[in-house]
Amino acid sequence: MIPKEQFWQLNSTILITTAVLIMMGTLLYIAYKISKKK
Repeated sequence: MIPKEQFWQLNSTILITTAVLIMMGTLLYIAYKISKKK
């Protein structure tokens, strides 16, 4: 059984990583769309 503090630390790290990846993916997608329009 994992201690609760450690579990929440791991959980928040995963959440932050996921959020960053989604943001980067969205930015890349927007940049790709803009470059295709030119």
